[in-house]
Amino acid sequence: MATGVSMESNALRHIVMIKVADKENIVKMLQKLEILGEGIPGVQWNTFTVNTDIGLIETNYDMVLTIDFPDKKNFFEYQTHPVHVALVEASTPLIASFSVIEFYLAPKQ
Repeated sequence: MATGVSMESNALRHIVMIKVADKENIVKMLQKLEILGEGIPGVQWNTFTVNTDIGLIETNYDMVLTIDFPDKKNFFEYQTHPVHVALVEASTPLIASFSVIEFYLAPKQ
């Protein structure tokens, strides 16, 4: 978890839901995601979670990645950062589909 960036009212949350092409790719994806946030300025917090597949909905995503940024500027810098770009390039063959959402966080009280 990256630290050291204060969160303001314009903090942005970036969530990526991923469906892997093959369930065996989950471990490979987790290994690749572990580098995310290491040495990337502006990454306030990141986590990735594997779906607990209880068999109810076949179309569920396999994992979710959540990253917080102090502002939109840091988010855009992250998008073009070499570590992020390399991760996307290395992960693309392992992914069947994904969905992304970004939204502003409420100010901390």
